[in-house]
Amino acid sequence: MIFYSEQNVYEAAKDRIRYLFREFPDRKFGVAISGGKDSTVVLHLCKEVMDEMGIPKIAVIFLDQELEAPQVVEYVREIMHRDWVEPYWIQSYFREWNSSKGEWFHVWGPGEKWAREKEPDSYGDMDFDVKESFRFVLSSVFSQCVGEDGVILGGVRIEESPDRRAGLTNSVCYDDGKGTVITWGKRTRKNMLHFYPIWDWSTNDVWYYIFSNRIPYCRLYNYYFSRKPLNKCRVSSFIHENSIQGLKEIKEIAPAFFEAALRRVKNINSTVQAYDKLWEYVGTLPVYFKDWDEYIYYLCDHIIDDPKCAEKMKKRYTYYVTRWRKRFGKYQPGVEFANNLQGEYAAKAVIAEDTDMSKLTNRQLDLFIYAKQHESEINRANQG
Repeated sequence: MIFYSEQNVYEAAKDRIRYLFREFPDRKFGVAISGGKDSTVVLHLCKEVMDEMGIPKIAVIFLDQELEAPQVVEYVREIMHRDWVEPYWIQSYFREWNSSKGEWFHVWGPGEKWAREKEPDSYGDMDFDVKESFRFVLSSVFSQCVGEDGVILGGVRIEESPDRRAGLTNSVCYDDGKGTVITWGKRTRKNMLHFYPIWDWSTNDVWYYIFSNRIPYCRLYNYYFSRKPLNKCRVSSFIHENSIQGLKEIKEIAPAFFEAALRRVKNINSTVQAYDKLWEYVGTLPVYFKDWDEYIYYLCDHIIDDPKCAEKMKKRYTYYVTRWRKRFGKYQPGVEFANNLQGEYAAKAVIAEDTDMSKLTNRQLDLFIYAKQHESEINRANQG
């Protein structure tokens, strides 16, 4: 899907932020940051608009997951001490899924030896109404920082997954009744609104804005630039199933942090090494399984300890493959392409204990593109 506009993405994003400040003058605004490039851009775009409109401060919210790279901590620390920032550095106890052990990780667990000490000027202990899963805890954090009717600005972009593309282009988030209808956001927790003003930016747009304006950013990216494609350079807590492999890389530049992480989660190193060896192996269907379905179900039943998690992953896999088999119908090349692509990444998700099957979800865009490119052949095959 391509979107056309007379504006460039920079001007469009600033117009969106201006509109939000004017539309909700009595609500408290907050910017959710992760230490990554996208939230960095949103924060600085907000500052540009705030200077124009005479807005002195904005809340900046960071939910610290404890196993954050030292470069992320250093960068967030710098942000939180800016004079136009109202800081909310949250370092409170909650549970997050630990993909390296297949169990809950107690972030800032009471009485436990943490990977690092808390910041002296962090917000302090915050009690969450839901204490499991980063996504649900974050919602509780937002409500306590900006109120149940607050406005949160974040750096979600549709380029990063088909789910985000569908979510931010198809459903109405806000309609002011005066002709402005917004899809690039969501409504949560009663009357709280979340908006994503750079939803249509590409990775290149993000880095162009940062570099051309000489904006400070997390120094961990400088290391990643020499080892990964630009769109693969991401920073995140290393307890997450999609970023745990980064521990192998950060070991080179922050050995003290790696040792602290290893003490905190005993089998991280073994998981990283085993995952490296299994990653390529599981991407090919073994000859002794009749098809990908049998193989994925076998992996779920024999690798995932928690039967509920195994069933969740099988259900997610089945949902996707069923949908695409129905879409391609009698077009056999498409069926084979979908089976092989989804089988490979479902297998990789299982060995990573990626219980949300995000590795599989992230490949759905490839299937949408393939279906679009072969639309005429698919229609002919299914009409014959």
